[in-house]
Amino acid sequence: MFPSKYSIGAALLAFCVVTNASLAPSVPEPGTVWQAGKEYEIIWEEDNIKPSISQAWTDFRIDLMTGDNDDQIVLDTIASNMSGVDSMSYKWVVPDVEPHANIYFLMFTNDKDEAAWTTRFAIVGPDNIQQKPENTLQPDGQNIPWGIGKLVDEEQTVASVSVVSAVGDAAISAAAAVPSVGGVVSENTSNMSIMPGSQTAPSASNVQATTTITSKAQSSQTSGDSAHTASNVSSASALSALANFTGLLVSLTVGMLFL
Repeated sequence: MFPSKYSIGAALLAFCVVTNASLAPSVPEPGTVWQAGKEYEIIWEEDNIKPSISQAWTDFRIDLMTGDNDDQIVLDTIASNMSGVDSMSYKWVVPDVEPHANIYFLMFTNDKDEAAWTTRFAIVGPDNIQQKPENTLQPDGQNIPWGIGKLVDEEQTVASVSVVSAVGDAAISAAAAVPSVGGVVSENTSNMSIMPGSQTAPSASNVQATTTITSKAQSSQTSGDSAHTASNVSSASALSALANFTGLLVSLTVGMLFL
């Protein structure tokens, strides 16, 4: 727990700020400490201001907030399309956050943009350790400690997307660096190993060697094809000449028989 100046005294100053609202959040309350990953019950009640909750709060949402009083930041929408007619509480599995400190609060907002807030409360990990809020005073000078938190899952999601993007870019870069001559693609991938977060492309010497070898192979293949074609043409010419000579002999033989 925080020393006394960070706990009940400061929390009471921030407890249940309400603007033109008949809904009064009651839990979390001053001194509340909730552990990430566990389910807790958010509770609100009538504050005896007309119109009643059942009349004015028929469509509202609950947001997890952080930041100072003047610059509030929405971290997550806990629930939406809520109705004060149906219930006066909501069960919520607390997400993991950073830092684990007394710098989080809930905001209730209805379809008329009327709002109500809880006090700041702490979200901790399995070790129940709290850090002190980064700031001790609000921008207007009030002695209400505050800080800016963030969702841990959100950070992990962004990191995962960055890694996938880096690997994809590396694969594209490596593929573009491998030369393709006459439709022949080198199968040498010894310098194309791609680890997450790295972009290793083939070295210039290997690219040059691959290009030279591939070009020679293509040149050799082209020469072989030309020789094979010339051989076929010569064979066809010889056969044609032989056929003509055979036809001439047959004609002479037939002519001599009729003499």
